[in-house]
Amino acid sequence: MNDVKMTWRSMPNVTTIIPGAHRKSRRARNSVVVTRTFRGVGLTPFQMEGRMQLKPEKSSITYDDIERDSLSTVILKSFNNKSLCDAVIVGNDGVRVHVPSYLLAAHSIVFEKWLNESNVKKMAAARETAQTVVGNTNESSSSSTPYLHTMKLPFANMDAIEAAIHFLATRSLPEGLFKNLTETPSEFCIRTVCQIYFIGRLFKIHSLEDEAYRSARVGMNRVPHLVCAAFDECMPLEKKLAWEES
Repeated sequence: MNDVKMTWRSMPNVTTIIPGAHRKSRRARNSVVVTRTFRGVGLTPFQMEGRMQLKPEKSSITYDDIERDSLSTVILKSFNNKSLCDAVIVGNDGVRVHVPSYLLAAHSIVFEKWLNESNVKKMAAARETAQTVVGNTNESSSSSTPYLHTMKLPFANMDAIEAAIHFLATRSLPEGLFKNLTETPSEFCIRTVCQIYFIGRLFKIHSLEDEAYRSARVGMNRVPHLVCAAFDECMPLEKKLAWEES
């Protein structure tokens, strides 16, 4: 039915239907038309048609529900599921950071090319494993271990790699890192952001590169002497990257 229910507040338990009221506003499709209270006026519900106000029905969905089901939250949760993380990035501290390979490839053509090359190695490893299994029926269960695409980033630590991956999933740097930059920037924090910048530059993720650049400026503007740390961190990487890009 396209008609809208109208409740007459000054006349309890009296409800009427106003034909065509749904055409007053698009909001009427999901709203109940409720008249204002005019005591002693003595107008009928139909005479009050011009004085109606629309009150949207309250939704049972809360902000926490929306946040819990948001795309970025779902992607971040997937990082805890090792069966979904088929790529590993190892930094200069030797820590292995697991990540879904599709997330890398979707943001960077460089990552995509690397994954394609890694897939060739994966198929070769699969063929070798199959031959080994055929030749040895007592093959241990380790042969069934999932193949992981592994990349080494000798210029970045675990914090920089995890922050970069967090950005790919949420379009923002981790809250703790951002808070550190805006409140009490440290040398370690500035160096980490510089590494994030070069991750974005190396893999041609311009949004990550720009975000890291802006964040580093915020920290250095707050604590000017951190410019020395940023310069010390960036110069060797800048020279190496310039040589690789030439």
